[in-house]
Amino acid sequence: LTVVGGPHVTAVPVEFLKEAQSIDVAVVGEGEYTMRDIVKFSEGAKKISDVQGISYRQADGTVKQNALRPFIKDLDELPYPAYHLVDMEQYLNPNRIEYRSFKEGAVSMITSRGCPFNCNFCSVHLHMGKMFRTHSVDYVVNHIEYVINKFGVKTIFFEDDNLTFDIKRFEAICDKIIEKGIRFNWETPNGIRADYLTLDLLKKMKWSGCQSVFFGIESGDQCILENVIGKSLNLKKVVEVAKMCKDIGLRTAAFYIIGFPGEKKENMLKTVEFALRLKRDFDVGMLLHVATPSLGTRL
Repeated sequence: LTVVGGPHVTAVPVEFLKEAQSIDVAVVGEGEYTMRDIVKFSEGAKKISDVQGISYRQADGTVKQNALRPFIKDLDELPYPAYHLVDMEQYLNPNRIEYRSFKEGAVSMITSRGCPFNCNFCSVHLHMGKMFRTHSVDYVVNHIEYVINKFGVKTIFFEDDNLTFDIKRFEAICDKIIEKGIRFNWETPNGIRADYLTLDLLKKMKWSGCQSVFFGIESGDQCILENVIGKSLNLKKVVEVAKMCKDIGLRTAAFYIIGFPGEKKENMLKTVEFALRLKRDFDVGMLLHVATPSLGTRL
């Protein structure tokens, strides 16, 4: 029995199975409880037609889509990732796995799911929803301590889609890390919103081990941000936060996107000029991308 999941499959599960003839089941959305039910099916304890959140290939070859599974409300119900099923010594050794050579002793961690914003290029709503759901502060901090104490992890990449959306919660995580004296480095390679940061929070982020911050800026043209992308981000606030980061010695980088439908050359040049300005004035690294329409998004 061959099962796949992820954002692409979630966007077009039926079409995917029709094209990928070697796949039996496509998991739509979150996979934890769905996979458990698929195991029950494989053991003969559950009908596949009763498994929520999947599309599957029937005996006659036709593809059927079951009812969607509701999003998990209480993420703390979930156990930590099954680290004991991974060769952690190899996983954490950058010399053993070529594509992970950027950091020694690094793991990724996701502390929340979902994003209430509506950027036209983003597919997160399709597989994680719009409702912002989180692990509790204690769960996150205990998880951090677990990977540090058990496996000697030195760096954590927080891969949340919107890590700082609940500022009070995120500040409480930083406070608890500082209070408990947990020593590790962390970064936000998935990008966070600059307008959800304050000077006090940035200082706590640095004190708790933050090495760098990635911002999702997308465009240096305010009109494109608001009227094309649908991202209500004030670029003046971005400049203020970039200056704060430089003042306290926190490394920064930013994601930019050009080539949206309706964008003209002058709009794209505004983005390039904005990126160069932040680089020149505040040493904000530049990560420039071309708009690519993911399946199921408004773009």
